Amino acid sequence: MSWTRILKRIFKEDKDNSEEKKAETVTLEQLPLALESKIKLYTERKANIKKEIAERIDKFNSDIRESISMLEKIDLSKRREHEKIKSVVEENVKLYIVHLSRLAEKLNSLEDLKIKEYLNKIYFVLEEFGKVSHRALERSTILIGNEVQAAEILIKEFLKDFNTISEKSKTIL
Repeated sequence: MSWTRILKRIFKEDKDNSEEKKAETVTLEQLPLALESKIKLYTERKANIKKEIAERIDKFNSDIRESISMLEKIDLSKRREHEKIKSVVEENVKLYIVHLSRLAEKLNSLEDLKIKEYLNKIYFVLEEFGKVSHRALERSTILIGNEVQAAEILIKEFLKDFNTISEKSKTIL
C-alpha cells in the first residue's frame, strides 16, 4: 500500500469523525428553549436507562428465586459418597443460597438512588457477591455442579446485560 493511500485514509477518517461532531448553532433568543429541550431529552434517557435496568433486575430476581428453589430441593442422602463430603456440600449449598438471597435483596433495595449511584452500587453489589460467595460456590460444585452452574449462568447473563446497558448509557452519563 502506498503512502498516499495511507494518508488519504487517515485524513478521510478524521473528516468523517468531524462530520459526526458538527456543532449546532443556536441564537441567543433560542438558547433557553434549546437548553430546556436538551435537558429534558437527557433526563428522559436517564429515566429510560434506569427503567431498563430495573426491569432486568426484576427478571433476574425471579430467575434467582427459581434457582434457589431448585437448590433447596437437592437431596444428597441417596448418593453414594462419604458422609463428610455430603455434609460439606450441603452446608455450602445452604450458604450459597443465603448469598443469592442477599444479592437479590440488595439489588432490590437500590432503586431509590440516582442513576450514577445506581450503576455504581450495582457493580459494587455484584463484585461483593463474587468475593463472598466464591468459596461456597466452589465447595458446593463437588457433587452438584449442574444445579449450581445454572445459578452462575443466570448471574453471568445478568452481568452481561447490565454491562451492555451501562455501555450504551456512557455517553448520556
